[in-house]
Amino acid sequence: MGWHGDVIGELNSISREDQEALAVASHANAARAEKAGYFSDEIVPVMVDATKNIEVKCDDVLQRDTEKMKAKMPSLKPVFRKDKGTITAATSSALTDGGSAMLVMSEEKAKKLGYPTDVSVKSWYFCGIDPYPQLLLAPVLGWGPALRKAGLAPKDIDLYEIHEAFAAQVLATIKRLRSQEFFDRYAGGGKPLSRKTLTGRG
Repeated sequence: MGWHGDVIGELNSISREDQEALAVASHANAARAEKAGYFSDEIVPVMVDATKNIEVKCDDVLQRDTEKMKAKMPSLKPVFRKDKGTITAATSSALTDGGSAMLVMSEEKAKKLGYPTDVSVKSWYFCGIDPYPQLLLAPVLGWGPALRKAGLAPKDIDLYEIHEAFAAQVLATIKRLRSQEFFDRYAGGGKPLSRKTLTGRG
């Protein structure tokens, strides 16, 4: 996947500098959200049996000092394609021992059990793509069908979350979602998103 991330970055002219800028913004946003307490109800502290009991209750992958992060980035070497790669440890998802879970049920069942029903799954779409050369652009091709399946249009969406492992892939996805040429060639036509509608926020 990392190799494909590098290839997709090259084919879509995604620079290392742009990847690093997105990574810094992502960590900065997460740090602000953590400080504001947005994650408090989503994190379950875990007691770890080591030489003594240690309570783990925060994400140690999060770079809270983004100035220090920016200073270190230029010295990092590409991790997948050594010759002309642009993806580094700073612009990739980290390996973690964390876990998460989501409970999904019908609205009727949720109300019966007393769970809040303010979040719902309206649609989903599975999309395959030729592994070479743009394997990781499947989200772009699945975006339109997923919206149509839900009876929605781009103007109905206030915020998009692009949850991917590499900054290069996120930026390539955003770039292609704005590209009329890409939609005509690979997505059977359609109207791409405007720059105002789709912005990488990290």
